[in-house]
Amino acid sequence: MKHILVCFIVFLLPCHTVLQAAESSTTPPPGAMDADRYKTALDKSLKTMRNVLTKGPYKDNVDSLNNYSAPDWYADAKLGIFIHYGLFSVPGFSGVGCWYGNKMYDPAASAFAFHRQEYGPQDAFGYKNFAPYLTAERFDADQWISLFKEAGARFVVPVSCFHDGFAMWNSKLTDWNAVKTGPKRDYDGLLAKAARKEGMKFGVAWHAFFRPTFFATGRRPGTDIKPPDAGPPWSFYGPDKVTPEFVNDGLARLQELVDGYQPDLVWFDFDTQFVKPANLRQFAAFYFNRAAQWKKQVAINDKHMDFFPPHSIVLDFERGKTAALLPNLWQTDTSVSWKDWSYIRDDQFKTVDELIHELVDIVSKNGVLLLDIGPRPDGSIPPEPQALLRGVGLWLKINGDAIYGTRPCWSLGFGEGSHNSGGGGFSDRAVEYDPHDFRFTQKGNVIYAIAMKWPDVEDHFLIRAFNDHTTIASNGITGINLLGSSESLNWKLTANGLSIARPKHMPCDSAFSFRITLGGISVEKLSADRATDRQIRVTICVRNLDPKPARQTLEFFDNSTHIGSQTFNLAPSETVTRSLLLDDPVTKGSATPTIARFTAAIPNGKPFAPQAQILTPPKLAASKQFNGDTMLAGKGLGKFSQLTYSVWTQTDDLREDFTALLNTAGWENGGLHIQYLAAGNLQVSFKTPAGQAVNGRSSAVPGRASGWQLITVTYDAAKQQAVIFVNGNRDTEMKIDQATPVNLDAFTLGGWTSGGRCFVGRMTDPRLYNRVLTPDEIEALLRGEPVANGLVTSFPSLRPTLPGVGNTP
Repeated sequence: MKHILVCFIVFLLPCHTVLQAAESSTTPPPGAMDADRYKTALDKSLKTMRNVLTKGPYKDNVDSLNNYSAPDWYADAKLGIFIHYGLFSVPGFSGVGCWYGNKMYDPAASAFAFHRQEYGPQDAFGYKNFAPYLTAERFDADQWISLFKEAGARFVVPVSCFHDGFAMWNSKLTDWNAVKTGPKRDYDGLLAKAARKEGMKFGVAWHAFFRPTFFATGRRPGTDIKPPDAGPPWSFYGPDKVTPEFVNDGLARLQELVDGYQPDLVWFDFDTQFVKPANLRQFAAFYFNRAAQWKKQVAINDKHMDFFPPHSIVLDFERGKTAALLPNLWQTDTSVSWKDWSYIRDDQFKTVDELIHELVDIVSKNGVLLLDIGPRPDGSIPPEPQALLRGVGLWLKINGDAIYGTRPCWSLGFGEGSHNSGGGGFSDRAVEYDPHDFRFTQKGNVIYAIAMKWPDVEDHFLIRAFNDHTTIASNGITGINLLGSSESLNWKLTANGLSIARPKHMPCDSAFSFRITLGGISVEKLSADRATDRQIRVTICVRNLDPKPARQTLEFFDNSTHIGSQTFNLAPSETVTRSLLLDDPVTKGSATPTIARFTAAIPNGKPFAPQAQILTPPKLAASKQFNGDTMLAGKGLGKFSQLTYSVWTQTDDLREDFTALLNTAGWENGGLHIQYLAAGNLQVSFKTPAGQAVNGRSSAVPGRASGWQLITVTYDAAKQQAVIFVNGNRDTEMKIDQATPVNLDAFTLGGWTSGGRCFVGRMTDPRLYNRVLTPDEIEALLRGEPVANGLVTSFPSLRPTLPGVGNTP
């Protein structure tokens, strides 16, 4: 009773009172580190790294590192736990969270006044003074891992070094670490041991190359950021800029982490942009060589596509995801909280349903979810995150077969339905799914169709990707069951789709996984492009779903015209990809677009679901070649609360990351950018006057799009909605946070953007409309039919200066 009363009294005291009452033995380290001791430790680490680099098998160059690929355990795992626990956990200030060390020194930030009120002036009680109060007295690594395992996670990634530079391991390069102060325990080591004891993989997260900038708000008179606590890399606040010495300090600390804990994963934040690519390649080669010595498979995460060699990393999207199925494994890092990453006092959490839907959507698109929680400074995990993790775990106990060890369903894509989300980093939002939304995963001869919502009104589920006019596998469906249910399912194939009678009982509360077993041969991928005027190059990926050899002939068709055949001999469960040249003459000079659809089918059978098409744009307007030296500029159109932009485009060679189809001259007062991304999709970006960017990415168009594509974007400010159409089909919907008109007083088509990047390819027949076109009108554009009220109708109307674009027919 006495203990409970004391705790209650402490809870009522202001934060600074609690801190002042703490034992004097927990004061920060006295700064025993000196230049000689630091140099000895640094030289030892860097020498170790150099020695490992010389032994191989990986070299620190692009060609060598691009031979690396993500390990199978990572692609199988699907769910990991991210942990933001550090000095920032102590104040737990809402709206700032783990960025408290930056905001507490900024007079314009709310955390500045909060800090002075709660803890005192910033020169008397600085961020470093929180170190003794990260007590972790209730931290139990085994209990944490038990919870994460109950959640269904397969790996765990604590933040080992945040932007503040505080080391959560027993570092020899700084006395500001979790063993010398604060927890006075090897936090990383205890978690690594507990995770591996339970068969989980262990990773480390690194943010610390940002430290010079993170503390920039306090590098001025009137704060504690001054020598001896600032300057040398081993000091708490470090130097005021990124120097070669500071980068070497980071590499040496990473060497400590790698050799000390043999992590299965190293996660990097955006701060790799402050480091030269040569240094990043040096670390990657060292890490991969160490893993080869350990005979284990490891992975690196980064948020940039071009700092590490692209094949050496798994791309990570912060609080976001892709809108499309990507060919390479990727990851989302997001939080159970809508507001922050670390513990804060008045948090707002996502629901279990939202987390499950997020996991399912990410996995269907070839992604992995790294889900973050924020423990309290005493090392306890708040009850809300615990409940959310257990809720996800309960769902996975029933539906885990549809998640773990699966791969994308290449034959059907990531899913179907009218609701999709994604678009890169910071595209995180709740989605209201309906019973027509499904996500697909695959494992061997089984496709899992995961219904995002149970139908309340309809008496059946309808999966349109399966129907009686196409086939997914040559021997069709051999069985269907619902995970977690023992009910026998009544189903039938119809022209509209696979109809499954709604079972009497729901096996769980969120997302329902149908296990659809197939037999025979499936076509996983089919693409086509025009090799010559009379030949089509068809690339096809065929898979034997059965555990026995198969010999199968496939017939190829352009629309309904037979253009060739090919016989495949497949071993049990084998996948084969072939590229074929097939004769296919086309009509030249048509005034309307031609649409050639290519299908594959077994003899006298239904075509397989994957189809390819080649579009030839209308010949009314000559295409314009953009090579980075040319652009077309327009002005004087004004602001539009409704608009449609439509253009035929062909990407020949993407040399840069961003490639413009349409760019408004500036982001101010309603900006609109439409551009390709080199390794992703078509991206549409809006920016509001408040400076917030909203990005949406097409699901259908890869960055290196083959052949011509009709791209159409509509925007309605009143509805705060933008929609991307690809080849006449509704593709991706975007929600805009503010009803902002798009400013087209000045814009460019193609050519150089402000960042020095260019569009390389062709465009024809660009059109702007001061209204939102209907879907029927957008289909008419695909057919080359005229649609009234276009402000800009063709390139001949556009000249390099364009003083009168607003008057063009």
